[in-house]
Amino acid sequence: MQTQTLQLVFLTDNGKTYTINIDNPKVPYDVLSIQDCVNTTLSSGVFKSKNGLLVELKEANFITKNVELIELA
Repeated sequence: MQTQTLQLVFLTDNGKTYTINIDNPKVPYDVLSIQDCVNTTLSSGVFKSKNGLLVELKEANFITKNVELIELA
């Protein structure tokens, strides 16, 4: 089984990081849509973590994992 995650890593106003993981994102992903989502997230000020308010996108990662179920009995 293959799983995919879009990982958005933000910097906060306290200089720390905050990560948002989005499971099963639309594939193929569209860079412009991701940028629009990030800009909306930052401008809304909706997300405030224990590390502070999100102020800037540090990185975006598309993660693909292959998971193989092991039959035990």
